Amino acid sequence: EGQVFAGEVHSIVSRVTALKRARPADLPLLGVGAPSYLLSTALPAIASLGGAVRFRGVELPPSLIRSAFGERFFDLALLPGECPRLPPTWEAVAVGSLKKRLYARPDVVASLGPPPVSPEELLGQRFVLPSYWVNGGFVAVDDDCPLPLERRRPGQEVATFRLALDVAATTGELAFGPELAARHHVRSGHLAEVVVEGWDVQESLYLCVETGRVSRRLRDGLVEALARLVA
Repeated sequence: EGQVFAGEVHSIVSRVTALKRARPADLPLLGVGAPSYLLSTALPAIASLGGAVRFRGVELPPSLIRSAFGERFFDLALLPGECPRLPPTWEAVAVGSLKKRLYARPDVVASLGPPPVSPEELLGQRFVLPSYWVNGGFVAVDDDCPLPLERRRPGQEVATFRLALDVAATTGELAFGPELAARHHVRSGHLAEVVVEGWDVQESLYLCVETGRVSRRLRDGLVEALARLVA
C-alpha cells in the first residue's frame, strides 16, 4: 500500500512541477505591413504600445501593400501615398505627411554649388535607383522624384531606401526618398540634403487597420505615436 501511495504522490508532484514550468499562452500576434524604412523607424514605438499583443514586421513596398488588403499578410499597415478603397472590415486614418528630399554626401552637395541647385545640374550625377523583383524580373519603380527615371543617370539599384542611403554615403551617388528615413544619416554627418529649385514633394501617411483584429484603444494609441513620429 505504501508503494502505491508513493507512486500516486510522485505523479501528482510531477504534474504540479510541469504546470509551474509551462510557458504562459502566447500573446496575440498582429502583422504590420510597411515599407522597410517605416518598419525600422516606427515598429519600436508601435511595439511599446502593444501591451497584450505582439507584432510581426512585414516589409512590403507601398504598391504591394495596396494590393494585399484582405490577403491576411498583415493586420495593420503603414501606407505612404494614396490610400486605395479598402475592404469593409478595414479603416484608414491619416496621421500626417512625409517629406521626400534628395540626399548626397556633404562633399557632393558642396560640389553642386550654392543652394538651391537647378535640376539641370543633377543630370551629370548618378542616382541610386529603386528596383524590385516582380514576376520573374527586376522592375524600376517610380519614387516620386521630380526628375523622371529616364532623365537620371543610373547608378546602383537597390530594393529599399535605407540601403539606398547607405550606398549613397559610400559611393557619392544621389538618393531621393523620405526625410524620415534619412534623419540618422543627416544627423551623423554622412549625408546632407541637396536643396533643389522647385522641389517640394510630400505624401500622406495612413494607418490602416483591420477593425476586427485591432482594438479602438490600440488604434488611437498608434495614431498618436505615428503623428509624433512624422511631425
